[in-house]
Amino acid sequence: MLQFRSVVRTDVGVRNHNEDSAFAGSSLLMVADGVGGAAAGEIASSSATYVASAAALMEGRRVAAAELLTRALTFANRQIHTDATDRADRHRMATTATAVLSDGLTVALGHVGDSRAYRFRAGRLTQLTRDDSLLQEMLDAGVVRPEDARSYPHRNVITRSLGQDEDVELVITPLELVAGDRLLLCSDGVTDVLEDVQLADALTLDLDAAAERVVAEALALGSRDNITCVVAEVVDREWVRPWGTVAGAGWDPTNLIDAAAVRWGAGSGPGTVLTGR
Repeated sequence: MLQFRSVVRTDVGVRNHNEDSAFAGSSLLMVADGVGGAAAGEIASSSATYVASAAALMEGRRVAAAELLTRALTFANRQIHTDATDRADRHRMATTATAVLSDGLTVALGHVGDSRAYRFRAGRLTQLTRDDSLLQEMLDAGVVRPEDARSYPHRNVITRSLGQDEDVELVITPLELVAGDRLLLCSDGVTDVLEDVQLADALTLDLDAAAERVVAEALALGSRDNITCVVAEVVDREWVRPWGTVAGAGWDPTNLIDAAAVRWGAGSGPGTVLTGR
């Protein structure tokens, strides 16, 4: 049964508060980054992380990973968009979301925005996500050269996020993982300043040291954003009860839109739908 050994680290960096939220658990890994320049980013990221972690912890192995991620992130999008529409102080509230979920037999990656997921296997780092960003579109079109990407003035403008629209286009993909693989999920406060070679070097260390190095190097290189990373190792073991650690803005329950709104139908088995009440 595939699960994770995982750790999480976050730092406010040069900002005056943390709009990143994260979850590091045995079956779910997640990083969400409140959209910069919009109101209440910490509310959006915390609520998205809460919805996904509640799904993972309460449903366990009863729903396939890809289906569960789709339901949870779709619900989070609707919850955030509705709240941002109803409240003037949260107008255009939104967040990125990058999550990896295991049901024991299959693993799925869910993604929207520009937080990233990487796999480190046999000394090779592979980026698993594609940024939903203006910069990525300019790179794809050949308007911006890769060597000029870090100096592109609009590099942090994202094109898709949770809460941005009533309906969200998620990327949900299966992941082929084996025991011993390392995973790194991180906000753009990391990837804006660290190169792949630095990330790969960090992932050769034990989990705690790897996460601490990623954050420390991002700070040393002058990251201008909150800095958050989840580092995990894939393990094949008997299934244990899902658990996890919340970090960043998600640690504060007052950041949640409405914790009571998330309800999973008890005892209904596979096919349970995430609903509001």
